Parts: sequence; structure tokens; C-alpha cells
Amino acid sequence: MTIEAAFIVPAVLCIFLIVIYCCFYQYDRSCFDMDAYILCLRESHRKDASLWRAPQASKVKEASGEMFGNKYFLISNLDIQAKTKGREIGCCGSADVRPEGFRGFYLMPEDIWTLRYAGHATQTDPALRLRRFRRLLYLKDMADKKLQDRRG
Repeated sequence: MTIEAAFIVPAVLCIFLIVIYCCFYQYDRSCFDMDAYILCLRESHRKDASLWRAPQASKVKEASGEMFGNKYFLISNLDIQAKTKGREIGCCGSADVRPEGFRGFYLMPEDIWTLRYAGHATQTDPALRLRRFRRLLYLKDMADKKLQDRRG
């Protein structure tokens, strides 16, 4: 093996591993965004005995344990916050991706490997809105009939 090959093979191997770590990072980032949105969406559609209730941040934090689970690669220090404001619910957080093999390597500094994710949803009740719309149409038709009866 020549000296050139002794430098080229480790360099190619490092580049190959960095590309793999970047793929894991992108995968984790997209999954975190998706899961944060799904958590908020599920909470915005949750109904109790009452017809309408405000979303609860505590329910999102409870559900986050099973939602995030163990499906992510190279993740540590997972942190999640949930906030509600009226009918809006938001879920945001961060996690660290710590590639152990490259810890301290100048091509992969530790401070840039932090994932930040966020999702938000607005509570909607399509059935209630449809009922209101139909009721308004019915009242409009009744008013039109009374107006025609008076005119005619």
C-alpha cells in the first residue's frame, strides 16, 4: 500500500461516514417535525364528554413519550415543550445528535448537531361548523319564505 492510498482511504471513509451521519440527521429532523405536528393535531381533535374543550399541553407531553419512542438514530437529551393559547396548541423542542465516532473532529463540530423541531395546530370542529352553516341556511330559507308570503 502506498502513502497516497494510506491518506486517501481514511479520507474517503470519513467523507462516507459524514454523509451517512448527515442522512441520519435529516431523517431525524423530518421525523421530529412530523411527530410534533401529529401530536398537536391529535390534541386539537381530542374530544371529551363536552362538545368543545380547549387543548391541553399536559396531554401532549404525556403522549410524546410513546410518540417519540426509540425510532430515532443517535439522539440524546430529548426535550419537549407544549403551549396552548386559546384554540392554538404548539409543540416544540430540541434533541442532540452526538456522533460518538467523530466527537471533537473538526469536520463535525458538536454545536451544530442540535435538532430543533416545532409543530402547531388549531382546534377545529368541522361538524359543529357544518351544523351552524346548515342552521344559517335553514334560517335564511325560512326568512325568504316569510318575505315571499308577505309580498305575495
